[in-house]
Amino acid sequence: MEVEPGNTAYGYHWHEANEEVFYIISGEASVKTENGEIRLKQGNAIFFPADVKGSHVISNPSETEKLVYLDFGTANRPDIVHFTGTQSGMAISEDGKIYMFGK
Repeated sequence: MEVEPGNTAYGYHWHEANEEVFYIISGEASVKTENGEIRLKQGNAIFFPADVKGSHVISNPSETEKLVYLDFGTANRPDIVHFTGTQSGMAISEDGKIYMFGK
């Protein structure tokens, strides 16, 4: 994954079925979690469990450098993704189709 300076990847969310790990390849990251903001740099990794306690969003705080990271984890389908603090999200079907729901 690549995130341009000053941008965020996806929204603040959590998964019902899939755990995620981010590994920072280059640049710096700011990760919002249920426990507050965490700053990461090249070589750092962070894990998110599959429940509301794993809520997260990653952004690039740099004004000039691109953030490059690996986003990997389990690939359980179906999965429900909740956009934390909202009544919206998405459902991922067994065949990989995505269905948005909520407001």
